[in-house]
Amino acid sequence: MSGKFTAAQRAVINRKSKPKHHGPDDGGGELNIVPFLDIIMNVLIFILASVATIFTATIPVPAPSSGPRPNSQPDTRQRLNITVKVAPNGFIVGAGGGFLMPGCRTVGQASLTVPNRGMPDADGSSHDFAGLTQCMVAIRQQWATEVEDDHSINVSPNGDIPYGVLVKTVDAVRESRGDACRLPENGGQGNYSSPDCLFPEVTLGVLRN
Repeated sequence: MSGKFTAAQRAVINRKSKPKHHGPDDGGGELNIVPFLDIIMNVLIFILASVATIFTATIPVPAPSSGPRPNSQPDTRQRLNITVKVAPNGFIVGAGGGFLMPGCRTVGQASLTVPNRGMPDADGSSHDFAGLTQCMVAIRQQWATEVEDDHSINVSPNGDIPYGVLVKTVDAVRESRGDACRLPENGGQGNYSSPDCLFPEVTLGVLRN
């Protein structure tokens, strides 16, 4: 028998001796995770880019004083504890343990003190801010003795009241003329002596539905 291989036999031997290269569908190869990392990074970048930035605005309101003023006599006058409740259909003003009727000069049962206007303003709000300011003026005239040195007021909006309505409400109860109240700055004293300065010491609350 001859020791030489035929051409066909040599071809078979060469084919069998070559290393087998695994394709991507073969189970024996290593998993390529680079495409998955690319997908994860793209998703993270998209999520970060989609996060909305929340801008907060500050309403400049001085903190009401809680203690007695220096070198002052005890005040025996009853405080009115004025509260403005901002409802979707208008303002409810409380004072002296009751509720003010329309016109803000008499106390009666709970009702809308300043109802909404018929037509909304440019911002889409129907709240009567001018009417609320006139209500504050009427309070200062009707109860001049009780509020002579009292410039504090509580404003409590419903949870669904827009932020813009709250800002305009604070402005409406603060003064009847722009810059009538000089708010304290840098720890200094404010000046509320102007008759157009109404109730600049605003405390904010939230009504629970």
